[in-house]
Amino acid sequence: MRLELIPALLILASLLQPAVCEDCSGQVVGEARYPAPTLEVREISGLPVPFQNGLPYPSLERQPSRLYIDLGGEWEAFYDENASQGLTLSPRDPATLALLEERMREVLGLEGWEPVRVPSCNNVRGGRWEA
Repeated sequence: MRLELIPALLILASLLQPAVCEDCSGQVVGEARYPAPTLEVREISGLPVPFQNGLPYPSLERQPSRLYIDLGGEWEAFYDENASQGLTLSPRDPATLALLEERMREVLGLEGWEPVRVPSCNNVRGGRWEA
């Protein structure tokens, strides 16, 4: 991650507003705030170091000392047009986790899973699932 982007990410994360959390059927679950930002920049030996969830943010560069598993290939994806962003971004309290688990059990049994090549982009401009 380029260091110049870190302040912009912190500003964007701080702009999150409270939202009404809805489950996937559109029922209001209750007032919920989005989770607090987990990315912060700390100064270590005079240099800015990004941390996420209290741990140094990795560079994501390939490292010879690590084992890598290639997950590329044919996968199946379910694009839920009725999915709720509010539920996705809600804090992970027991009630929200129960709703997410219930919804996942429902989705696993649905028809309409599509083959997807990984890696790929599922939000291509002009594509079927463009946001």
